Amino acid sequence: MATGAKSDRGWLRRSYLFSFSMCEMISSNQPLNIPSKLHSSFTDSLRNKFISLGQSLHQHLELAFHEDQTADRLPASLSSLPSARAERVTKTGIIARLRGRDHHGPVVALRGDIDVLPIQEATGLEYTSMNRGVMHACGHDVHATGAVGAAHLLVKNGRS
Repeated sequence: MATGAKSDRGWLRRSYLFSFSMCEMISSNQPLNIPSKLHSSFTDSLRNKFISLGQSLHQHLELAFHEDQTADRLPASLSSLPSARAERVTKTGIIARLRGRDHHGPVVALRGDIDVLPIQEATGLEYTSMNRGVMHACGHDVHATGAVGAAHLLVKNGRS
């Protein structure tokens, strides 16, 4: 383990808080009631990109094993990270690897599901599903967006 890595696990806690806060961020477009240190980790522009990504995933969704557009969209959302390398590992599965500075440090794995449920959406959201008969009732739009946000947070604060 890297020197000092054990004593500073705050970055991991902040990435979890960000993921859990993502649902509120996507659905409300309002400032979040989250710790200021976490909130200040992202620019307004980047927070707006996360909101846009989450709402877009919620609107333009695909059933399991048919998530071709989603699988194209997520690596693009990581393209601004200097160390990100995203690749397809199945028809629609993606693995994104972020290389830390300490090659002997801990490994962190995050998962964000992307499939939807065959349910007609009746939420009345302004970004409601555009695909009749399917919706992100399971929150996978939030999972995927949270994983992207956590990746950004890890690159900015957690790589030591």
